[in-house]
Amino acid sequence: MRHTAWVIGTIGVALAVSSCEDITTQEIQSSLEVSILIEESTFITMGDTLVGDSVRFEARITEGGRSVDIRAAEFTSQDPSVVEILDANAGTAVFSSVGEAVVEVTITDPPLSGQAGDLQARMNVRVTEYVVDLALESTVTGASVDPADGLAGDTVRVVATVTKDGEDVPSSGVAIESSSDPNVVDTAPPGADVAELKDAGTSVLTIAVNDPPIPGNDPLRSTLDVTVKSFAVSLFVETLVPGSNHLEGGDTLVTDSVVFRATVIKSGDVVLKDNTSTGTRWTSWSGGTIIVMKDDSVGAFRATGQDTVFVEFTDLDLPGEPFKLPIEVTTYNTTIDVATLVLGSDHLATGDTLLSDSVEFIPTVTRASDGEERPSSIAYLVSTDSTVVSPRDSTIVKDEALFADTGTVTITARLAQPLLPRDSLLDVLDLEVSTYVVTADPTTPTTPVMGDTVQYDATVIDTRDGSEIVGPGLTFASSNPTAVRILNATTGRALARDTGSAEVEVTLTDPDLPRGTVADTFAVTDITEERFYGTFDVTTGDFGDPVILAASEVHTFTDSTKIVFPNGTVLFVDQINAAGDTIWAIVGAGTNTGQLTLSNLWANGAEDRDNVPTRITFTGQGTIADVFEPNDTFPLAHADSFTVPGVSGVFFQEHMSIDPAKPDPIDNDFFWFTLSENVTLDITAEWQQGANVDFYVCSGVNVPPDDLLGTPCQLEAFDTSTTGPETGSVMLITGGPYVIRFWCQDNCPAVPLTYKVTISRQ
Repeated sequence: MRHTAWVIGTIGVALAVSSCEDITTQEIQSSLEVSILIEESTFITMGDTLVGDSVRFEARITEGGRSVDIRAAEFTSQDPSVVEILDANAGTAVFSSVGEAVVEVTITDPPLSGQAGDLQARMNVRVTEYVVDLALESTVTGASVDPADGLAGDTVRVVATVTKDGEDVPSSGVAIESSSDPNVVDTAPPGADVAELKDAGTSVLTIAVNDPPIPGNDPLRSTLDVTVKSFAVSLFVETLVPGSNHLEGGDTLVTDSVVFRATVIKSGDVVLKDNTSTGTRWTSWSGGTIIVMKDDSVGAFRATGQDTVFVEFTDLDLPGEPFKLPIEVTTYNTTIDVATLVLGSDHLATGDTLLSDSVEFIPTVTRASDGEERPSSIAYLVSTDSTVVSPRDSTIVKDEALFADTGTVTITARLAQPLLPRDSLLDVLDLEVSTYVVTADPTTPTTPVMGDTVQYDATVIDTRDGSEIVGPGLTFASSNPTAVRILNATTGRALARDTGSAEVEVTLTDPDLPRGTVADTFAVTDITEERFYGTFDVTTGDFGDPVILAASEVHTFTDSTKIVFPNGTVLFVDQINAAGDTIWAIVGAGTNTGQLTLSNLWANGAEDRDNVPTRITFTGQGTIADVFEPNDTFPLAHADSFTVPGVSGVFFQEHMSIDPAKPDPIDNDFFWFTLSENVTLDITAEWQQGANVDFYVCSGVNVPPDDLLGTPCQLEAFDTSTTGPETGSVMLITGGPYVIRFWCQDNCPAVPLTYKVTISRQ
């Protein structure tokens, strides 16, 4: 755009020059036209005379429509602070500041015809600039932000308004180039139009306006002083239930009615107090499922769970709105353990709530939200059946009870602490009090024979479910150990020891009741039949076999003890020890199968007992194998057989028998021998049955068996009564043969008689 001034008139007349915008013309009596133009500026072309622009003024003369060359001209500025002429002849200048200045040109060549002075022209130049107005608006709240009253934590966008001469000029956005204190206002990343208000303080922002352009090809810049102030929003909740202090311990509990409060402090000044809800609006994220809002700030905890309460400040624009208060509505989980008060009892550890126990109820309370254990105590106990579980007097002991009877009850334990806001905390515990029942087996023999082993059995039942206890610990005891002796107190094995009666009691020892005894008594055991129950090392054998018989606890032996077989045959007793508890004997001739009977026993040091059957059954046949019994076997003894060991120095002893079943000839025992020297012999025969056994020493004419009895026979006769032994001495001279003959003379037994013959040299 060219700004031109025309001069029309006579030479020597000065022309009035208009401003850049308005050009006025004054006509004079001349045919010359003089004009001033501003050239060489893009901004001038756009119609802008802007501070900082470099321009060139040009003068032009025309006469009659034809240009007149100007050979010399000089430009001046009436206000160099606004328009500074750099080269007066060339017309170069710079717009230094906003304002108005008159630029004048004086043309000295060519001179004006007919004029005394130079030709002049003037131009009024008004220099302007772009005015940048910067503002902030919050990207969080969307509200405008006073740069002098920013809040820490906010993020702001810089907004620029560009005007010229009071008119808006379109612009294409801004870029924040720097912050004088990034700790206060953080502009990262540079070049963006947003910044974060980080901390209290003051920072200067340098702002570049991208459009419109300005002279010098630099962006249009401006600065903005930003003051950031700190602020804090505190949200909390208070219970509306009088006397509740659980919120002081951090518990937001179900059933509570509450008020939500907020405190806002800006730069240390309270702008909203916590004791009023004016200017706030509270909402629940769950919409009333967990926290129900009753008005703007009052609510109630309806159920457990996570919820968030939001608050909006209707009178404050705060970054971060709506502010939220996460709340976990919780409750207490309770468990009630039962512990025995009986020292050493551990049955509750195995789940047994047993009759007669004194117990303590122990509460454990944990917060449901995090499992943290809370101090707790019981206020009192309530039992649905105090005859089964009887709580102690709650004014004295609040958490103890007695298991008074079997049955099922429900125990309600009301806690003294902790408490819910509108309800006392309680727990319900179902208990089944049981016991053990010991039942003595009624099929146990009640009339055993003395000497029998008796097995007492018992069954233990758990009344809780009727199940039988496997492998219980039992103890069996007899009221009369003399009659019934317990051999094994844990298994119930016993001995029918002696005649008489006894009661056997079985007591449960494991599992046991906390207090008291579980026991049962068997039917009375009566022992009326007497038996010998010693030991017998041989229960079968032939004549002459050794036998050892041991006494029992009740029966011991006497010198006259007899052991009789069922057919009446007597076991020959060789020896009884001094204590009377062991007999050494041999199997008698003619013994038969069956039960032995003992006579002349000493019972418990009290009296003799006869005809006592034993538990021993003899299964041998008692076959006679006696070489000195002529009616049975041959050959008979001869001198060599007798003298081989040496009659003069060796003891001779042999068991013999007389069998009444051999009457013709009468059963005899004898043997013969010869002597090479004179000798005196002691001869003894002994037996233990009623009989009269005689023996004779004879001299034979012929050796047996040709002359069995010999004549003359009787050299010496030994006669005895029915009770042996019979002893005699006889002196014999060298020669022989001699026969020693034994037979039964009178009162002979009806069964074979066993006797022992002993011959020794004096």
